[in-house]
Amino acid sequence: MLSEQLGVRVESLRAVGAGYATADDMARLHAGFPGERPETAVSFPEFDSARRLSTLTFRGVDVATKGVVAESSRGLTIPDTFGTPNDKPLLLVEGATDVMAAHTVGICAIGRSSALAGTELLAKLLASFNAPFIVMGENDANLVGQRGMRKLVAALANDRNATCQCALPPELPPKANGKDRKDLRDWIEFERTKRGVSLSDVDGLLKIGQDIANSLIARAERVEPRVQKQRLVINWSPDNVAAETDRVEQLFLEKAPNVFYQQQGRLVRISRHEGAASIATTSADDRHVQIAPVDADYLLDRLSRLAVFYEADADGIPSPIAPPRTVLNALLARGGELNFPILRALVESPLLLPDGKTIEKPGYDPKYHVWYEPRGTAFPPIPRSPSKDDAVAALDMLDELLENCVFESAVDRSSALAMLLSAAGRPLYGSGPAFGVTSPARASGKSTLTALGSLLTTGREPVRISPGSSEEESDKRIFALLQGGCRHICFDNLTDGRWLDVPAIAKAITESEFTGRVLGKSETRTASTTGVQWTFAGVGLYTQGDIVTRSLLMRLDMREERTTAHDWGRTHPRELLANRRGDYLVGTLTVLRAFQQAGFPSQGLPRCRFQEWSERIRSVLPWLDRPDPYANALKAEYEDPEADELRELLGAWIEAFGERAVLVADVIQIAALGGSRLRFAILGVTGGGDGPLNARALGKYLARHADRIESGLMIVREGESGTRTKWAVRAHRPAEVDSQFPQFPQLVSPTRTGPGASERFADVLARERERVHADERERAHERVTCEKGAGNCENCANCESTPSQGPRTGGAIPDEAQFVAEPEVAAAAEIPPLEPGELVL
Repeated sequence: MLSEQLGVRVESLRAVGAGYATADDMARLHAGFPGERPETAVSFPEFDSARRLSTLTFRGVDVATKGVVAESSRGLTIPDTFGTPNDKPLLLVEGATDVMAAHTVGICAIGRSSALAGTELLAKLLASFNAPFIVMGENDANLVGQRGMRKLVAALANDRNATCQCALPPELPPKANGKDRKDLRDWIEFERTKRGVSLSDVDGLLKIGQDIANSLIARAERVEPRVQKQRLVINWSPDNVAAETDRVEQLFLEKAPNVFYQQQGRLVRISRHEGAASIATTSADDRHVQIAPVDADYLLDRLSRLAVFYEADADGIPSPIAPPRTVLNALLARGGELNFPILRALVESPLLLPDGKTIEKPGYDPKYHVWYEPRGTAFPPIPRSPSKDDAVAALDMLDELLENCVFESAVDRSSALAMLLSAAGRPLYGSGPAFGVTSPARASGKSTLTALGSLLTTGREPVRISPGSSEEESDKRIFALLQGGCRHICFDNLTDGRWLDVPAIAKAITESEFTGRVLGKSETRTASTTGVQWTFAGVGLYTQGDIVTRSLLMRLDMREERTTAHDWGRTHPRELLANRRGDYLVGTLTVLRAFQQAGFPSQGLPRCRFQEWSERIRSVLPWLDRPDPYANALKAEYEDPEADELRELLGAWIEAFGERAVLVADVIQIAALGGSRLRFAILGVTGGGDGPLNARALGKYLARHADRIESGLMIVREGESGTRTKWAVRAHRPAEVDSQFPQFPQLVSPTRTGPGASERFADVLARERERVHADERERAHERVTCEKGAGNCENCANCESTPSQGPRTGGAIPDEAQFVAEPEVAAAAEIPPLEPGELVL
């Protein structure tokens, strides 16, 4: 059936590994679609340049919709006949269906995911391919297919330093339904219909393929390399590896700027790859950007573009060799001793820094060692001197994102606002709490709420994982994500708070660095947790143990018996962010900058373990007349089940022994008499259930909780009897614990403080844009004055540039602040611009 529907042979479906996928299959694979997921779809595997599976794409059978596995790397459609000798040229086409159509008529083709994608993958795949190939475009109305064809063929010509060919299908009559015939599959279908060739007529199909191949060869356009490549000649001497490694490093620094960086003792690069559709982009650029480690194979590829190595044989005659891996491995082994620039973070939205400066200019900032990649999103300028009223207007606008979240209390809403401020203001503090969301029922908006921080700062969903079934498993998962540069990690669909009460998670939230074991190797490395926001969600969730003081739990309550999905009305947070992510992000930074410029005024809040976060993020909300967002955490600390068990034991102990010092054996003997409060308290803390009392377990529990104060009481060591420790419960202070907590307003969940929040903040942004324009006009006037007076604007102090704001009009860009943009043709390979006569990539 699918063969007839697509007009291709069954063998062609098998050649690309096509298959069927149900809606359940696609849901399990996390397949994303721009609209509703179809009931049945055709699946096509895509591969990277090493022929390894990269992702699965889907094409609806009954509806014209396409999807892809979420957060996966897009690849190439490569048939199993690739590499087989053929008398016809290899075609580089767009899409899997064109690949199958070409295979049907005996032509081998490779498909890319879109007109402008796959350049780097194709360059690597064809690096050792010597047979002729033709890049094919499409005759679409918006000319995207033609532009993609010309961009790809130009990039391949430069990469191979050789002439390459491209061609478009001929202009054909439209189909019976009025649609244009634009691609290779349409061309083949037209020829089959005109000649009356069926899919079972193999000879007829091969004749069509030969005619199409001849036509393409005749109409192909030849594209020459834009720049003639020159490579440095290096005479390799294996006796001096250190000197040769120095030469290679210097070559990379001079001829491949903005490609290699060092991070925590390893060599890294900025990697761009196609991913599932994300929100909040105002251009067609939807590539994922991440920090990727550099290995010897990548160095080999880049070095072979820059230099050719020669080694003398026994007779002293030099002959070309591949770049020696000895040098590449030595370069990688130098770690933090390299001279490449340091890269501390990769961000996808503007930053507000602790010193009051901002990072708003795309590219690498040499002062703060940050790479800022906006990925096409337009962000308004951050207000330079926002007032408290401006902060109020911005915070009211942020309330729009939470308008239909049914919070249990005003404190919960304030905690959600603190989550947004924490995500956008991550550089302002070292470590901060994790943010959790719970509710009595499913489908109440928990996942959406935990995603808002990631959607606001990156435009993508957070990485969602389960903690793992053991401490070791949690350690491995967390370390792998931190190594990959994930900035938003969510433990989702938890069923019990005990899943989070493991040392690995507590350490990741609190510490600035996380040490873990490298998968597949007997070595440990350290990954930074700076800039990471942790969230978690689950039904009926509570926190306990170490996670209580490290997290902030928000509660949603829809007050309905059963719900299939939360009704967001017309203001779904994802839609609001998709349309105005730039405004919301700058709104959060406006709130934080106003508080920063006010001097971080103290709000007299109870102490919290994240003091820097408390002073710079938490205190903002009471400053703007909102409840303390940490109040729920203070309450949870008192209501912690572990603390409740200890309070019960202390109370039962005092009741039985007063303040006398006793041995654990005496405690067990008294409690074993049965039916006493003490017996049940001991069973509660030792996990004995209804079994016998365990003196060893009780002794370990007392040692672990010694000197911990609960309800004004604490367990202390009071000397020894022989080799055994005596224990006593002492009063520390009057038990007035409840008095330290603020009142917790219940079922008070206001939306915005009034209508027109967006309009009020729009006025703030409009004033800021006018200020920026006025500054530009003033600098332009200063430049004209300088040119008339001194004749050299670079000598004018008024026209100097600053690394944080970029160069002023008319000023020279200092070397350390330059960002060398990549040429359009080679953007996917991250190749810097070329100058005549240079050694080039």
